[in-house]
Amino acid sequence: MRGLLWALAQECARTTLTLLAWCAMGVAYVWLDSLGERAKADTERALDAWGAHELADFVCTRRVSNRARVEAVLLGARDAELEAWLDEIGAGADLTWERRDHGALESLRVFSRDGHRTVARERPWDELPSEARAAFLRGDATASVPWQAPWRGGAA
Repeated sequence: MRGLLWALAQECARTTLTLLAWCAMGVAYVWLDSLGERAKADTERALDAWGAHELADFVCTRRVSNRARVEAVLLGARDAELEAWLDEIGAGADLTWERRDHGALESLRVFSRDGHRTVARERPWDELPSEARAAFLRGDATASVPWQAPWRGGAA
């Protein structure tokens, strides 16, 4: 009888340890997933800020306007008059990433009906948005996305 109780106690201990291990893995997964979501949101905010800054600078050099006000609208502030003006001039931007050895060349092309300008910077792998990393992992040499201003359905 003592042997049976000992075997039962050992089985209960193994089962408990297994359950604890699964719970710990679940907690770790949720924690790591939340870190990934925060990093993604930080990357998107940084790209939005860069896009808004460059686009506001570009359109304001072509026409007299308050660059800070235009940039605020591009980041989500509501101003029907400026939004209509930006739509009227066809203001927009495209983001492109070209794979490099240790990251990518990130290019931002800002444009309006009057012309365009491209600015670029090197970015390490861990600072690239998930869309670019996914494209590179699929074997693509480049990835592109349009930058959407908030009133056009983009995230700010």
